Amino acid sequence: MSGSESRVWQRLGLGSYRGRYIWLTVSLSIALLVIALTAQQAVRKNTQETSQRASLYASAISDVTEAGHQLHVLQEGLLSFSLDPGEIGQDRIHAITADLQLSLAHLAQEPGPGVPGYSGTVELLINDGQELRRWVGEMIAVRLDPAQWVPASRTMQEQLLPQVEIVSSTLQEMDHLLADIPVTEALRLKTAALRIHWLKVVGEMRLMVANRFGAFSLDSGQAVRNRAQALDIHLQQFQHDLDQVTRLAGERNFVFVLDRIALLQEAVNQWSRAYQQLRVLISREDWRQDLLLLNTQIDPLTRHMAQRLNTLRVQLQTGTQGQLMLLTGQAESLAMSIGWLSAVLIGLFALGYLAFQRWLLNPIEHISEQLLREGSSLQDEIPTRLPAVKETRRLMQSFSEMHAQVRARERRLDYMAYHDPLTGLPNRVLFHERLDDALHNELPRGHDVGVLFLDLDRFKQINDTHGHLVGDKFLIEVARRLRSTFRSEDLVARLSGDEFAILLQRFGQIHEMSFLAKKAIDALAAPYEIDGASFRSSASVGMSVAPVHGDTAERLIQQADTAMYHAKANGRSKFAEFSAEMLEQSATQLALENDLHKAFLEREFQLFAQPVVDCQSLRPYAQECLIRWRHPEKGLLLPIDFLTTLEDMGLMRDLTDWILDQLEQTRATLDMAYTINLSALQLNDAGFLSHLQERIRSGEIRAQNLIIEITEDTLSDDLDRITLQLSDLQAIGVRIALDDFGTGQASLSHLRAFPFDTVKIDRSFVRDIAEDHQDADLIRAIIRLAHTLGIEVVAEGVETREQHAFLRAEGCDLVQGFLLGRPAPLPQERGKILAFSS
Repeated sequence: MSGSESRVWQRLGLGSYRGRYIWLTVSLSIALLVIALTAQQAVRKNTQETSQRASLYASAISDVTEAGHQLHVLQEGLLSFSLDPGEIGQDRIHAITADLQLSLAHLAQEPGPGVPGYSGTVELLINDGQELRRWVGEMIAVRLDPAQWVPASRTMQEQLLPQVEIVSSTLQEMDHLLADIPVTEALRLKTAALRIHWLKVVGEMRLMVANRFGAFSLDSGQAVRNRAQALDIHLQQFQHDLDQVTRLAGERNFVFVLDRIALLQEAVNQWSRAYQQLRVLISREDWRQDLLLLNTQIDPLTRHMAQRLNTLRVQLQTGTQGQLMLLTGQAESLAMSIGWLSAVLIGLFALGYLAFQRWLLNPIEHISEQLLREGSSLQDEIPTRLPAVKETRRLMQSFSEMHAQVRARERRLDYMAYHDPLTGLPNRVLFHERLDDALHNELPRGHDVGVLFLDLDRFKQINDTHGHLVGDKFLIEVARRLRSTFRSEDLVARLSGDEFAILLQRFGQIHEMSFLAKKAIDALAAPYEIDGASFRSSASVGMSVAPVHGDTAERLIQQADTAMYHAKANGRSKFAEFSAEMLEQSATQLALENDLHKAFLEREFQLFAQPVVDCQSLRPYAQECLIRWRHPEKGLLLPIDFLTTLEDMGLMRDLTDWILDQLEQTRATLDMAYTINLSALQLNDAGFLSHLQERIRSGEIRAQNLIIEITEDTLSDDLDRITLQLSDLQAIGVRIALDDFGTGQASLSHLRAFPFDTVKIDRSFVRDIAEDHQDADLIRAIIRLAHTLGIEVVAEGVETREQHAFLRAEGCDLVQGFLLGRPAPLPQERGKILAFSS
């Protein structure tokens, strides 16, 4: 390029990459703007007209979709209302029906998009909606009236349940009468079998009714038939055993037994007739009147309305497709325009690449060759001619300076990789490398290698009090003092936070190492003056020596760290040498057992109680007895710390007797119900029931106010025997609660086997009910199941108001937890109730 041409290029701004880029960008922008404006004018007119027509169809489709959605919501709402009116109230159903009427009215008010039969279809939909509203109102009235809803409920209340009570009380009376006659062992066993079979018959009847409501199976009809077959089997077994009892009583001429058998047979016959009537009522298709209306009137009407809405939506979508065809033709025209635009762009980019090749790539390649020659130390090969463009010329001139800066940064990065950026001390990586080198070099020569592990005391307090800036300056001052304290051949490093380590080589005896540790502690104990803040600090130091305490870097640091914590535990501002005794555990299982034996002798146990309150009114309902151990050295211990050991020692009966003694001495059960926990071992104890009866007869313990809690694991040993034992407890007036319900392996079978008075939902299900929908659904199902079987529900572990609000809304009977009252010592005065807060 001649000098005159070069001056012209400079005046036009083409002498630099920036100028050439600007010229190229402006040229491409002008070309694109012209093409875009032309395409815009061509498409705008046609698109505007088509969009106006399509908007009418879109509005109509939206209205039809909204009406269909409201109809679906109504169907779902009616199904939920039939299952549980409390979950979705009648006001909500009426509101959904009104919303559907409003959607249909809005559909009639919109201008028709030109679909044939549009107005007539909408008018028919409005008429159907009015008829649907009438049937919905009638279904709500039937569902809310128990007499109309399930006709079989009157049979259960007036005929079945009274006969159940007569049979149960008669069997129990026979068992007690035969207990005092020594020659009736076979008759007593048959009477016990009668009680078991009757409990199974009543349990199967309850499950049959619950299954008819769909509580346990999707196929309620098959589930009812299965339960009826099982009930018939148990009833036949009951009748067979009753005949045998009648024969045995007749052989021994037990008139008092025969009289009760006659009364028992009459009650069973009346129960059987009522049971057959119940079977007929719950097997009919109209056993629930609300479902009859739903299936015969409402569902056909809603399906008819849905079909009309779907037909109308298909017609509207067909019209919309016509408009889309118009838009498709316009899009094809636009695509052709874009194709021409793309071809122009490809051509422009090809020109741009050629310019890029000439103005940038060729000069950079030329510069790269020069840099390679310079890297090969071929100084005589470097040409003196520089590129004409100033950017590439400056690139060549900057290379030497860049090379020097890179070398400096490499040295800086190497330093940062091995040093602490705050204090400038070596970091953990460098300390490990130097310690490994020292062990490798010094140990073979017979020289010891020592490690001091230093931790600053109260560093967090200094940071929190004076701020992190003062804390950083404090660490810098600590590093300065440590460097000035130790020898030049020693390595002082900062490992992390307020932890420092010192590597000692070629020192004399261990006392020299201790002297250096004491010197470091004294240096760091001197007052600090930083940014106007005056304070003192201290340090704890642990020491380890190779090869005595190990021959690896990791082990030496670990042993020194252990010694440091030992020194800190002994009062801080001290140093300690590592020893093997530091790793030993002082407390053993034998010591715990000895302490438990001593606890009984020294009366170190104390009975606490935690309130159980009514979920709705928050009135006290009962108190749960909880054991605490006031250890003379460890303070107040919870059952988790000793109860397992106590059970392994066979002292659980002694502990239960002690709890009953406390309730008897304080006469607590005369004014308030108290719950105690019982294990399977105590239930199997033949003397437990008789001893409890003696306590009740003494008048110091009221049976009606004593609740015995058992866990599901207790029921897993011998279900039939446990059932009889629990029945005997209920017979003397004691209530039975199933604790930690839901955590066992067969919760449903347990409820089926025995009519518990109360079930307690485990705290693990209550803890996350506000966030975990699965736990919330599970608790809701447990409450409904228990209420169906006539059992009260207690929720444990209630600690927040949100948990209490959820349980109260779901109809939970009783609640227990820190929100409602913490455990407190058992009152020593009768009538005093433990305080609790709502």
